[in-house]
Amino acid sequence: NYIIRYRGFQTLYFGQDLPTEDVIKIVGMVAPEYILTFFVAARPAEEVKDFITAYATAEPRAHVVVAGSLDLLSASQTNLPNVSYMKGVHDLLDLLK
Repeated sequence: NYIIRYRGFQTLYFGQDLPTEDVIKIVGMVAPEYILTFFVAARPAEEVKDFITAYATAEPRAHVVVAGSLDLLSASQTNLPNVSYMKGVHDLLDLLK
């Protein structure tokens, strides 16, 4: 969040405890250009895939960028056109250019 704000972008930080339903409501109200989410805690791959799909379909014009454990992300890939996966901080810095 800090790097993104430092680069001059407006952000909304929700933390890890905001229910998915609330995130989807906020996404619908704000209509963001990007949704950036990190999955660093151990979770089942299907659960992560469900989160990603929910975010990507809540606002189809938003680009969902997913980061976190590479093993978990590789197991939870989707075919959705507005979803991409970051492999490292260099991907975030490239996105912010």
